Amino acid sequence: MQPMKQDFEQEPPAEPPYWTHDTSLFTGNFRYFGKEPVLVRGKLHLADEPYRKSDTDLEIVPLTHKQGMSTYVNLRAYVLVPDITLTVEVYPETVRRIVPDVIGEVAEVTEKPKMKEQEIGDGQAWYYSKDQTIVLWECSFFRHFTDSQPIHEDPNMTDLWQGFERFLTTQFPEATQIATTYSDPEYPTEQYQEFLTNLGYRAHPTAQAAWSKALQHAP
Repeated sequence: MQPMKQDFEQEPPAEPPYWTHDTSLFTGNFRYFGKEPVLVRGKLHLADEPYRKSDTDLEIVPLTHKQGMSTYVNLRAYVLVPDITLTVEVYPETVRRIVPDVIGEVAEVTEKPKMKEQEIGDGQAWYYSKDQTIVLWECSFFRHFTDSQPIHEDPNMTDLWQGFERFLTTQFPEATQIATTYSDPEYPTEQYQEFLTNLGYRAHPTAQAAWSKALQHAP
């Protein structure tokens, strides 16, 4: 008597992780995290994607090559913070009637040995290799992590941009220019353009919606 064959279903292959790179961006001070400086890191996703003329017409700077491959870059800035859990003991209803603003008290505090990621900002960029052009579309903090000062006077915003630029120019060393939008609806245009000026950008010579700067490469 032959043994019965058993069919085993194969598990589908695991999907590759979305975030494929991790880099240090800068060290900064945020009111949200208290007086101590924190290290801001960035996790990044890179994906190659084809483009054609209809796509490039939507770009903020003119591209010489009307089709080819571009690389999309998604940035998520984060800080490592303690992973703390609070256990609250709720007061009896008779007590809460007397003191309605007080629900209970902390009965236990536990902290896990491993830190957790607190995401604080994001950014997007594209690289067009045939034109050796990086387009930095956006880069900013989430609202809770801005310190309510003009963008051109905010050192954290400057450091975030420079950290993202550093990754992009290292990842794409053949790039000869980096371009971005001339304004951002979140900020007054005059302040935003002063911010770009401080970073070395100037109005693009042929594209009204763009500011750009040449990239210098070491010999």
